[in-house]
Amino acid sequence: MNLRIPWSVFALSLVVAAGHIAWCGTVLPQRVASHFGPGGGADSWSTPGNFMAVYALTIALMAVVFAGPSILFPRLPNGVFSIPRREYWLAPERREATLARFTGQFLLLGAATNAFLVAIMHVVVRANLAAGEPRLGTAFFVIFGTYMFLVLGWTAWILVYYLRVPAADRES
Repeated sequence: MNLRIPWSVFALSLVVAAGHIAWCGTVLPQRVASHFGPGGGADSWSTPGNFMAVYALTIALMAVVFAGPSILFPRLPNGVFSIPRREYWLAPERREATLARFTGQFLLLGAATNAFLVAIMHVVVRANLAAGEPRLGTAFFVIFGTYMFLVLGWTAWILVYYLRVPAADRES
């Protein structure tokens, strides 16, 4: 698998996040609602600088969480991978292709995670810019639900994909 596209999409997600963080610095009020309770109302506040620092550190952490393992996958022993039919998929003749496929999928999940974080932070910024007390609207729950659906779908797809053995490789 060519990893140019997954790496590019992941890098683009980091660039978009950096641009969003920079934009936040130009629009945030002096008192930023930074945490919201179960009812959607603000219950914790911070300065714009602290808000953006936490946002930037979260994106940096995601870069490490998703890019780091993707770089390390080829160097790791087979025993650390918890995939169905590990012996088949990580056999010497398939290991490189399997790890490249998994790396690409992992990077795309990282890009989706960054997009999720940008979308959630955008909802938080919009809540801070609205008149009255900041409140999260239904957009937060739609974004959160969509991301959870994506993660569950990705996990199911990985399991289903690696549970199968291609017909050409099945023993009679």
